[in-house]
Amino acid sequence: MVAPHGSFRNGFDLLDEAGGPVGSFRASPWRESGDVRVGDRVWRLHTVGRRRFVLDGSDGMLASADKPSPWSARWRLTTGDQTYELTKRSWRSRGFELRGRGQMLGEVRPRSAFSGKAVADLPAELPPPVQVFVVAVVLALWRREQASAAAGTAAATTV
Repeated sequence: MVAPHGSFRNGFDLLDEAGGPVGSFRASPWRESGDVRVGDRVWRLHTVGRRRFVLDGSDGMLASADKPSPWSARWRLTTGDQTYELTKRSWRSRGFELRGRGQMLGEVRPRSAFSGKAVADLPAELPPPVQVFVVAVVLALWRREQASAAAGTAAATTV
């Protein structure tokens, strides 16, 4: 479960099925960046351009999410020697599936059609900071979609 800190723009706590803490994300005032915290360890999430999210810490890069093409709705998630695919369920859906080994392994989706809250069901094979990273990336992509839709609406009303 994803428990926002006021709004998702401020950050969130990721909780396991029993309600225990997996980790948290504290958003920076700077665009699409912040700190991922699991226990007493902290990693930094930041973007490189518009098509790459990176999670790194004192030991170097822990994970990245790369969009191979500007026209694709797919993101390649890499952590260690494992590669996954983060992809939208459909063009109408806000939900993202995490795929690996030819099957769906997990998902991040809105709690309901009009909700600003999220539900995350991610595999235990992903380290906790990477689970938090995946949720933070999906939430950033949702914000991008909202900003794009708002810009399109504003442009349509000024014509």
